[in-house]
Amino acid sequence: MPRTVKAYLTRRSNGLYLLTYQKPIIHKIGMTDREDAYIPYGDGLGVNNLCEWFVEYMFGIKDLEPLTSVRVKITGEYNV
Repeated sequence: MPRTVKAYLTRRSNGLYLLTYQKPIIHKIGMTDREDAYIPYGDGLGVNNLCEWFVEYMFGIKDLEPLTSVRVKITGEYNV
């Protein structure tokens, strides 16, 4: 039976994407003025560094502004 999960898709400051179940953490990088998106501690879905091609193919989304999040649905099936 198909299962659906709502997740956050966020563009990181390096141009790659982050996929998380919980809202991502936007925080400064070390002692600099730059910010980046991070996976929250304990997030069961957290996937880092997804490329633009994958995001466009899977979700039909391209050219998000850096550090912007959108909600996406992931639907899949599994056999038990």
